[in-house]
Amino acid sequence: NEELQEVEGWTLSEDKKSLTKEYTRNKEEIVTIKDIAGNEANVTVKIENIIYKEPIVESDEYEINEEKQISNIQPNTTIEEIMNHLQITNVDEDDVRIVNNKDEELTSEDKIGTGSKILLDGETVYTFVVTGDVNGDGKADLKDILAVNRHRLHKSVLQDVYLLAGDTTNDNVADLKDILKINRFRLGKISEL
Repeated sequence: NEELQEVEGWTLSEDKKSLTKEYTRNKEEIVTIKDIAGNEANVTVKIENIIYKEPIVESDEYEINEEKQISNIQPNTTIEEIMNHLQITNVDEDDVRIVNNKDEELTSEDKIGTGSKILLDGETVYTFVVTGDVNGDGKADLKDILAVNRHRLHKSVLQDVYLLAGDTTNDNVADLKDILKINRFRLGKISEL
């Protein structure tokens, strides 16, 4: 019956004798609880019988298609900027991870690149498409121009989200018009792709 200390992610009652947390998924976690005197105990919390609800990602800025691809993203956009324009529901915030196209976790300062993904509960995947970024580095530069040109000349093949990223003119092909547009962006002649 001692008063408890605060635990991150939990709500402490007014009388400081109980902690609560809302869960959206079945889960098991160990929580370290301390009283005012500093005595601590590890408590295993096991949540069962929550009916699964599919995570939903919506945006006021970007396009999201049925294949769970998030597009209309400008080059040099950071994760923080992306997250400011995404609303993610039916999932705990700590279960949201963003990884690059090599499955390396990204931080808020990192640039989002084509092929990067949002992992929700480690399962549901949304994939990012950055306009003009066909190599996944988050920029639209000479490397991307060369890759689109190689694709155009049938020396290599751009597929899936990388082909979508190369189609800057939205005409369903990555061709000379896209190369010219990426180059104009690279040279600062246009501000958006």
